[in-house]
Amino acid sequence: RRSSDLFPSHDKRSTGYVTKSQSVSYKTLRLEKSFTLNNMTLIDENGYPTKYSNTNEVMEVYAQRMISLYQIVKDNRLTCIEAEILDLSERIRFITAVLEGRIVIFKRSKKDILEDMMKQSPPISEKYLSSVKLHECTAEGVKQAHDEILKLRKEHEETLRLKPEDIWLSRLTAWGIVTGK
Repeated sequence: RRSSDLFPSHDKRSTGYVTKSQSVSYKTLRLEKSFTLNNMTLIDENGYPTKYSNTNEVMEVYAQRMISLYQIVKDNRLTCIEAEILDLSERIRFITAVLEGRIVIFKRSKKDILEDMMKQSPPISEKYLSSVKLHECTAEGVKQAHDEILKLRKEHEETLRLKPEDIWLSRLTAWGIVTGK
């Protein structure tokens, strides 16, 4: 091999310098670069390279993936609402048992109170003894919990009616990416 092969000569085309005979432009200063979409190979959700023929195909795959993710978001939200409703229902059962005298709290040991809670049908969880505050053990506390359950049931019904596409569109709108125009 010759040294000229390893170290090419620096002529005016390879240096990036403009000579007096050339006009100054983006092209002569090499500030212009063309991009093509001939080779669109992207990594898929499984970590494998996938070749796409055009941008519409990429967007279609992206949209399907987002819709499936928003279905998961919807399902998780429904599960959370159902758990909140169940928790509030159990809270109401505990408060009602205290109000009716089936569970006596004052001037008793924690062990005795827990025994009363286990005698209920079905047994009331121990967590309600520490999570329900004394001022909540009233008829107003029961009403407030009932009102919260009604709100949650309404939210549950609304969430059931939503499609994943609607959730995605509402998030894009909230972020200002999509406008109502």
